[in-house]
Amino acid sequence: MGRSFTEEYAEKHNASRREKYRTDPEYRDRALKRARVFAEPDMEYRDDMLLRAKNVKKFGKVREVVVWPTKEERKLLVLTMDDVADAFDRKKFVLIRWQDEGKFPSSKISCAG
Repeated sequence: MGRSFTEEYAEKHNASRREKYRTDPEYRDRALKRARVFAEPDMEYRDDMLLRAKNVKKFGKVREVVVWPTKEERKLLVLTMDDVADAFDRKKFVLIRWQDEGKFPSSKISCAG
């Protein structure tokens, strides 16, 4: 049985990525920096993430929300996972993985009817 489309795509994608890594010093530097960040975050990276967290107010929308248990209506800044991913310059799946690994707070909000 032949290889699946996904396997063929992955092979082509990885080959082009490896070639770019080998020939493009700027791409290689970015890849190495990102790899170091995930292996052992340094202070520069942490400071950058803290700055992004402080600027998260630029993302999301202010919405009228009913607060439980008082059922009081309030205007709150509401952020979707996509908004948070944009704020931290990451993909949504990265934030979900970080949540699963306990590195990032849960995005789930408990609601009562």
